[in-house]
Amino acid sequence: MRRLACRDGDTSWLDAMPVHAAISTCEGLGVSALHDAGVSMRGLTLKDWSDASLEGFRIASGGRESVHGFLTTLVGRARDRGRIGLKETYGYLILSLGRSVTDPAFKPIRDVVREHAFAHLPLEAGIKVLGEILDRKRVHTVFSAAVASNTTWPTMRKLMARRGLGPSSDLAEPKGRSRAAVDVDRISSLIADHAGSIGSTEVMGRIGITRKHLLELVARGLVPTLAGPDKAARAKNRFRPADIDAFIENLFTGAVDIEVPNARQVPLGAARASAAANIGDLFDAIVGGKLAWKGSLRGGRRFTDLLVDADEVMRVMRTEAPKAGLQKNEVGSVVPGLRTEVVAALIATGQLSVVEEFCPRNRRRIPVVTRESVDAFRDRYVTVAEVGKVMDVPARMALRILRQAGRKAAFDVDTAKAWIFARSEVLGTGWPGIA
Repeated sequence: MRRLACRDGDTSWLDAMPVHAAISTCEGLGVSALHDAGVSMRGLTLKDWSDASLEGFRIASGGRESVHGFLTTLVGRARDRGRIGLKETYGYLILSLGRSVTDPAFKPIRDVVREHAFAHLPLEAGIKVLGEILDRKRVHTVFSAAVASNTTWPTMRKLMARRGLGPSSDLAEPKGRSRAAVDVDRISSLIADHAGSIGSTEVMGRIGITRKHLLELVARGLVPTLAGPDKAARAKNRFRPADIDAFIENLFTGAVDIEVPNARQVPLGAARASAAANIGDLFDAIVGGKLAWKGSLRGGRRFTDLLVDADEVMRVMRTEAPKAGLQKNEVGSVVPGLRTEVVAALIATGQLSVVEEFCPRNRRRIPVVTRESVDAFRDRYVTVAEVGKVMDVPARMALRILRQAGRKAAFDVDTAKAWIFARSEVLGTGWPGIA
């Protein structure tokens, strides 16, 4: 009616298009709005077309912003269905516009749909959409990013969620090949890191190291992983080949080529065993420059090709004093009644202190209970087992005597896992049978 009334001052977006283009645009928008992408045109009645035209006119009358919002709604529907190709997303609209790519009258709606597709669908570079070619990929989904980075989509989903780039890895989120779109520029660094990354198995084959030794290197920060110190629990390690090569280069820096090693020029594993040392401490010594001599077996650059002087390793590794603390199962020999589970409970409540000390028997640093904290505990507290030994009665009878005398436990029995009393209230004067 505006056209017939020659009301050129009106700013309706459709008025800038010729009549045939405006009508076809309304039909395309309306059919895609009211029907699924795979609807058969032959099955639509005259009323269906009429309703579609009215709905399309309502959308188009709001201008480019309204059309853009509607197209975004179509993308959301497609994601819910799990398929977001051009036809699966835009339905009849993209098909109708595809038949008129040479008609300049459709340029306004073609430009809107094309740019929306480029910005919201994971289209590959080089694809032709409504007459124009996509110069570079602009959008990734979790699945396409996983393919590009040479990893699996569940792994990529977790990595993206961890960086706040994609859908949450929460169990409430829909599973499957997630189609949430992420701008390529935002995720490019994550893809680049993982595209050339290798796993633990590849590293083991690359440098000839065992899995146990590799995990020790990671734990000590000598070999960085892609996840870094923020690696999620039970997550698999991924490595940059450049980081692995740099570590090996550092390991062999200053190494002398040896064709036939003597009896004391041995690989790291043998040196560790003879010195009763931890492999991580040996790595630290080598990287830290504490060893004066290193050798390379026939010029090789694999982990098994590195040679060290067994006598020097023994001197360096055994400079550390042997452990003075007690392991959990040894505390009971000092304080009667402190079984392993009781010691663990007292550690948890802060009554006993734990440090790491080198243990020659285990050939590594292990957590031990400090002797100072054990002695301090014994000076302040006494277990019912020790009271029974002093009174020369069974622990159960000693407990009955203490409870009849009104003595209360120093700790909650359910928490401490044992009956423990303040020594000053129990082993004092006036107790029959107690010195």
